[in-house]
Amino acid sequence: MINKPVYQLIDEEYQVRRFQGNDPIISPSFPKLNITAQQVFDAANAELIN
Repeated sequence: MINKPVYQLIDEEYQVRRFQGNDPIISPSFPKLNITAQQVFDAANAELIN
């Protein structure tokens, strides 16, 4: 299973959070974002194929 880190700057220090599969992506910058890690990976793979 694909597992990708996302880094977020908190109190002058980067914190890592890993997303995989059907984990919802939680973004403080985009709080209404409703997408899973798998949807992002699928879209990236489709872009590579085309």
